[in-house]
Amino acid sequence: MQRHTDHFDNQLLITTQKRGLSILECLIATMILSIVVLSLAPVLSAGRSNLEYGEMSIRGIRIGEHLLEEIHVRDYSAIGSTRKDWGLDDYHGFSDTPGAVTDFAGTLYDMKDQIFTRSVAVNSDSVVLPELGGITVDGKRVTITINGPHDNEWVLTKFIREPHTP
Repeated sequence: MQRHTDHFDNQLLITTQKRGLSILECLIATMILSIVVLSLAPVLSAGRSNLEYGEMSIRGIRIGEHLLEEIHVRDYSAIGSTRKDWGLDDYHGFSDTPGAVTDFAGTLYDMKDQIFTRSVAVNSDSVVLPELGGITVDGKRVTITINGPHDNEWVLTKFIREPHTP
């Protein structure tokens, strides 16, 4: 240690001591830093979980929308023998299982999409349209239920009107 002493008119004015941090001060600083870092860990973990849930939701809803659009473009009253030529009602009771989620041509979706199941219900329904004078439109309600890991479930519904024949 080096001491530095200033004298002015033979009187001692200031005595200072130059030194580094003691071990005790370093330990206290390390403890404070550890507490701050450990208090942030749950926040970062929760953020990561929310991010993973968001990505899983997007994937599940996307493959559900693909199936809904596949069904929507099908002939309303046709009856087919394979999924490639199914009509609307043929989809009732259809389901995919994890590891076997495919498009209409039988092509497997990406491996990240193989954690979901999809099931379809097609039911007759009618909708009253008050903005058009209360007319009733007949059709089918298509409901697709997508199930993912950790009991996550998303439900997509679309009303498809019966084609008007002149």
